[in-house]
Amino acid sequence: MFVKKKHSSKIIVLTASEKLQFLFQVSLMLCQRISVVKTLEILVQTQKSRKIKKVCETLLEEISHGNSIAASVNSILQPPAFFLAIISSGETTGHLGTYLLQAYTFSKKQYDARKDRRSQAFYPVFVFSSTFFLSCGIVAFAIPNMVSMAESLQLALPNSILSLLSFFGWFTMNWGYVVFGLVLLIGLFWWFLQRNRYCVDWLLLRLPLYSTYIRKKELLSFFTLLSMLLKDEIPLEKALELSLETIQKEPLRDELSFIFQQIYTGNMDLTKFASSFGKQGSFIAFLKSSVNKDQFIENTDFLISVISQEMEEQKKKVTKLIEPVSLGCIGLMVLFVITKVYLPIFEMFSSMEWMSGF
Repeated sequence: MFVKKKHSSKIIVLTASEKLQFLFQVSLMLCQRISVVKTLEILVQTQKSRKIKKVCETLLEEISHGNSIAASVNSILQPPAFFLAIISSGETTGHLGTYLLQAYTFSKKQYDARKDRRSQAFYPVFVFSSTFFLSCGIVAFAIPNMVSMAESLQLALPNSILSLLSFFGWFTMNWGYVVFGLVLLIGLFWWFLQRNRYCVDWLLLRLPLYSTYIRKKELLSFFTLLSMLLKDEIPLEKALELSLETIQKEPLRDELSFIFQQIYTGNMDLTKFASSFGKQGSFIAFLKSSVNKDQFIENTDFLISVISQEMEEQKKKVTKLIEPVSLGCIGLMVLFVITKVYLPIFEMFSSMEWMSGF
């Protein structure tokens, strides 16, 4: 039985690659039946990364104070709920190395998918950014030159140019207030989200596109841990309780918790709660068809593969939308520059009598 001792711990922020490296090394040594303390001591002696070495040293200190591994990791790294539940379940079952190795595999797939999306999105985002700054430069240099030329020729400036000049003049005089206001607005918005996280999550889970994606993501982590626990002969009720800790959205966690309570009492109408598991209703069929524990595990693994494939296809669709959306934004910027800068210039000079012959 671990005894928690209250003391402050410094939070250490690791990059995604450092987290994967740390997770892989720890899981690999734990799978070789090396104790947690010995594993951390080895990493302190052999690790080149200063931050990972600091994490190991701090974890050793936390464990020496009588804290559990899950509590120690949470106080130092503050991992997502999925990884915290993995560590806690690994401690409970005594197979921490196997659980961490599964978590590493899960994280590596997500990391590689993020890298692929970033590489695919780099070109359209680069073109969009270049066009944006180029448009800003054109507007910033073209308008002052046009104003000086119009004044020398005693021409009246178009209304679009006057409005842009008025805006730039106001922004130049008040840019400090604008920046402060934006920072204050973002801070208030963040404070509101934190104070009303449950209500915000409840509303977001009702949005059609976001709800579908986030439910699949949460269910994927839920089923991943549930499958590992069931294979370790953990009772179903306890496995469900531990797996629910992977759900980060509290409204969804409450929905699932209520559903499982109804299952135990035998008063549940499965079709009534189909929305909690997505439109496809795969989980409902999964519950109905599972007549024993082996089939329950088999269906769980099947759902993991199905949800993973659906999420991957959805991510690919979103990635493919980046290029056309970027091109559309580029077109809007070019249209703005043409209609607000170039066309007014042509109209202004075409009104001059001495150019009427051209």
